[in-house]
Amino acid sequence: MKVKMISRDEVAMTRERSTDLNKVHRNTALRGFERQTEVKRAVNAAKLNRVFAKPFVGQLSGHMDTVTSMMASPRSLDTFLTGSGDGEVRVWSLSRKATLWSIPMAHTSFVTGLVVSPNGETFFTASDDRSIKQWRLDMGNMWAEDVDTPIESWASEYALESLSMHASRYVLATGSRQVDVWDVARATPVHTMAFSDDTISSVAFNQVETEIIAAASSDRSLSFYDIRTESALRKVELGNLINDVAWNPREAFNITIASDDHNLYTFDMRKLDRALSVHKDHVSAVMSVAYSPTGRSFVSGSYDRSIRLWNISKGHSHECYHTERMQRVLKVAYSSDARYVLSGSDDTGVRIWKSDASATTGIQHPRAKARARYEAALLKRYEHVPAVAKIHKQRFQPRSIFKARKLRHVMRLAEIRRDGRRRAHTRNPAPKIDSRTAAVRRLHD
Repeated sequence: MKVKMISRDEVAMTRERSTDLNKVHRNTALRGFERQTEVKRAVNAAKLNRVFAKPFVGQLSGHMDTVTSMMASPRSLDTFLTGSGDGEVRVWSLSRKATLWSIPMAHTSFVTGLVVSPNGETFFTASDDRSIKQWRLDMGNMWAEDVDTPIESWASEYALESLSMHASRYVLATGSRQVDVWDVARATPVHTMAFSDDTISSVAFNQVETEIIAAASSDRSLSFYDIRTESALRKVELGNLINDVAWNPREAFNITIASDDHNLYTFDMRKLDRALSVHKDHVSAVMSVAYSPTGRSFVSGSYDRSIRLWNISKGHSHECYHTERMQRVLKVAYSSDARYVLSGSDDTGVRIWKSDASATTGIQHPRAKARARYEAALLKRYEHVPAVAKIHKQRFQPRSIFKARKLRHVMRLAEIRRDGRRRAHTRNPAPKIDSRTAAVRRLHD
């Protein structure tokens, strides 16, 4: 008679040290409820994600006027620069949340543009006082007496509204009544380009196709220029004023604009007759937009006193940041490592936020990192499940924004009903036009 005995290897079944994890042996072929188990884990992950969502990191205090421009240093994760409406420029340490040094009278008017050179050794500022100035950004010699003395200065014919810099060369682009391209070795612009005489409110160099410039003007148009041929390429007229433009740093042809109609639009510059995406969630004019260094997400700031984070392929934001004291947001930017978002508002404050609201800022154990990756994968896989989506997508918003969004939703439904009734009683109704096509009014080649 044969008797089957249960036999276990002591080495395979026990721990070597008391700090080791207990070994759990499972036969996945015999588990019939793995999907239900994962859904339950996804629900728990969504709950914990909301419990630990504390996006606000801190505030940088020191400016005495509205923060109008900002940029992170491309060579330092800790260095950040801001400019304000009283002409002051400050250099900050993000880790210490303190001013490293300031230039109180860098300009006599609004600092409308601020860029850091590709090597991170100098930075440039532009202002309404018609001047461009170059400053030293020497972090190893920040106590030098000449730190508040400009290295070089250039005079423009018109008041400057914006400033952008070439990705690899010391070439600047400014927006005024025209687009001027400056070589820092010369005293006057090397190129001057314009589609019309309207004021250029925002200019931006493409970070991939580095010779292409995008410019937004006060006639509600978005124009593209090539500095190699010194000519304008294309122009598209939209329905509302454009406040800011930002190129995707990883996708050469994609650009996102911040509009006065409360929306953001992403375009492919090769096909300007239709927007790639319309991003709807703000309830007031969108004043600023900035891309993450990864190119997969961007942040926007609005007059509705909120900051929203977006995925480039989604029409609605996945995060909304706000505080009781924060006023209208005029400028936003990412840190160089894309882990933080910074905002400047007209309450003179510069605020630091996490780009991932529930992320841990300290050092994590490898097990904790693996757990976080597993939970993120679960949320991505089961985000469509109602029990998960109800928790994962819920965001509490200020009463003013909540009521404005509710009113806008009611008005939108009424417009759809009215359009449906009009079409039902019209012999030959006009074809329907979606919001991505309706955003474009006219295209110039």
